[in-house]
Amino acid sequence: MNQWIPIFKAGVHTDSNGNKGLWTEADLDNIVKKYLPQLHEAPVVIGHPKDNAPAYAWVKAVKREGDMLYYQETKAQPEFDEMRRRGMFKKRSISLYPDGSLRHIGYLGAMPPAIKGLPDVAFSDDGGLTIEFEDGKCQVSSGKCQAQGHPTHDTRHCKKKEERTMKFFEWIKGLAAKDGVTLDDMPPTFSEADVQAKVEAAVKEKTKQMETAFSEKITALDADKAALSAREEALRQKEAEARQKAVVSFCEDLKKKGVLTPAMEKVGMGITEFMQVIAPLSTVVEFSEGNVKKNQTPLEFMQAFLSALP
Repeated sequence: MNQWIPIFKAGVHTDSNGNKGLWTEADLDNIVKKYLPQLHEAPVVIGHPKDNAPAYAWVKAVKREGDMLYYQETKAQPEFDEMRRRGMFKKRSISLYPDGSLRHIGYLGAMPPAIKGLPDVAFSDDGGLTIEFEDGKCQVSSGKCQAQGHPTHDTRHCKKKEERTMKFFEWIKGLAAKDGVTLDDMPPTFSEADVQAKVEAAVKEKTKQMETAFSEKITALDADKAALSAREEALRQKEAEARQKAVVSFCEDLKKKGVLTPAMEKVGMGITEFMQVIAPLSTVVEFSEGNVKKNQTPLEFMQAFLSALP
């Protein structure tokens, strides 16, 4: 249903407990401001909260126009619409939490209205409203309760506050028992501050997890880099050892052929040791041999030179 239905208006009213109070347009604005369906979606019920009645629709939004408070509902049950069209529930009531936020909207049958002059809605022959509310901590002065955010009214409600609160929770337990659940299974409601705190905590936890994962990846990369460096160093060592063995083998072969004499090993550091020193050098010398250009490393030159000796 997309129509806006009147449920309350500013003025002096008496609630279902006999408490009289002045409700201003500012009080109506406070109800509108505090209604956040994403945090608590108020139900549309039959009767008062103390009655064991399920939700037949949900309050989509509330607004104030002039001195009148309206609501718009969603997800209304077909049988509930039919009962209203038949005039079974002519009266409408609102119930508020201690902070002045909307708890539910109740449709009443024969109960007399507390507020006269509400315009009719399409499925009702006349209008009416019975309002009930619970104040916060009372501040009593001259026999009057002056709880912040609520109109001044008689203190009789203070004596019944605990009783009404307990009956409300008994009603909630009754609804839960029908579905086979307990209050522990029911989702909690949160204030804006609670939601903000939970979001910040979730972001902080996610950031911490990402930082930990990043740190672990960096550590793993450092370990891989160290392992790669160790493998490269081991490979260089093996290559160096292979070169040294090749030089020794080459020189020993020349000694067997009589090309490399013991006297040549006694000149300076000796031919074999000299060749071992120049073996790692990668410097390439370009030279021409006839019309052909060739490249040689210092080791290759020495090997060619010694091989050419008689």
